[in-house]
Amino acid sequence: MKDVTDSRLRGIGIAPGYAVGFALVCEYAIERQIELPPREILHSEIAGEHSKLAEALELTGRDLRGTEERAMEEPKLADVAGLLAAHLAMASEIATVTRNLIGQDRVNVECALESVISHFVERFQRLDNKVFREREQDVRDVGRRLLKHLSGATPPERAPMPSGTVVVAAELMPSEAVEFAHSGVVAFVTAHGGPFSPPAIDARSMGIPAVAAVAGATTRINPGMRLLVDGERGHVTISPSPKKEERIPIRKRAYDV
Repeated sequence: MKDVTDSRLRGIGIAPGYAVGFALVCEYAIERQIELPPREILHSEIAGEHSKLAEALELTGRDLRGTEERAMEEPKLADVAGLLAAHLAMASEIATVTRNLIGQDRVNVECALESVISHFVERFQRLDNKVFREREQDVRDVGRRLLKHLSGATPPERAPMPSGTVVVAAELMPSEAVEFAHSGVVAFVTAHGGPFSPPAIDARSMGIPAVAAVAGATTRINPGMRLLVDGERGHVTISPSPKKEERIPIRKRAYDV
């Protein structure tokens, strides 16, 4: 068992509201997890690398359009649908720069794409504006999709989640937040992220309480633990007492008003 020294964890409330549920802990950081070795290519191979990139872009677009259509089915997710449309435009821009780099540096598409993603992420991270700086998550989300399709990796089928699930993760990608919202998720708790991050915008649009910047969230919370998530004050209470749980309906009614 993980050592839990405090029943209350503190973070930043990024989506208001209150929820009680059981933890589903995703113990991974959402980085570029697919490692594809770089290699130099011949001039005659450039067209083939371009074709691979075009196919990956088409599949990525299909993914994003499908998620966007699901978001558009609910009026409250209009902002989320707009974000996914922006992801489509970003995927096209990343692919264009990657295509040029393949011919310029004579490297395989995977290597070129990695380089472009890193460059875009660094550009966002250097920005002074917090809102724009946190958009680097969008770049990593789109880049991860493109790399997944280039590798031919098939993501595992996501099992249906029971009602009352609190997703606990290092961080969430924007498109994942939408996918989780169409299941039994009642709250998000992440170790990273802030109020201007795309998942925060998603959570607020969907009315799902969320707390970010919870230090050690995935190591201090065990799968199946009962959690009380306070998106107003940025608190996550582990194994809340019955007395604390009794207050939640009152707080929810006051918040809903």
